[in-house]
Amino acid sequence: MTKTFRALGALTLIGFGFAAGFWLAEGRPEAATIYAKLRAAVFSNEIQAAADDPVLFYRDPMGDPVVSAVPMQDSMDMDYLPVRRSEAKQMIAKLPREIMPPAGEEPLFYRDPMGGNDLSPAPRKDPMGMDYLPVYPSQIAKALPPLPKDEEFAENKSTGPR
Repeated sequence: MTKTFRALGALTLIGFGFAAGFWLAEGRPEAATIYAKLRAAVFSNEIQAAADDPVLFYRDPMGDPVVSAVPMQDSMDMDYLPVRRSEAKQMIAKLPREIMPPAGEEPLFYRDPMGGNDLSPAPRKDPMGMDYLPVYPSQIAKALPPLPKDEEFAENKSTGPR
């Protein structure tokens, strides 16, 4: 669904760009003001989208089952990849039901105790009063899907988004 929204957003921006270009070609200075307002609105929507889909944790860029609660780099100075809430929801079904905290680990985030897809960055209770279950780095590392191979990246770049 996000690919659809991105495509529609891109088409909308292209349409506004053409409209602004025609206005400017006609010598209308008010078009520049309108274009600036539209651009500001688009960027504010991107910021809002990032706020609605926060980064929950970071994973190793080489695909190793290593996660971190904070941004970091691996031994080759490659940045760890951010995993957003929308991506983590797909991994919830693979998580174990155990809540025994591993030694020395702090929770990355908390999940719905009834097995739903709802996630929380902080401890909270569901509508029935049950505590959300903590998810630790060692638990989520086992549920990480493999990173795409280089061939898949090349295929996606040549064919575009699906």
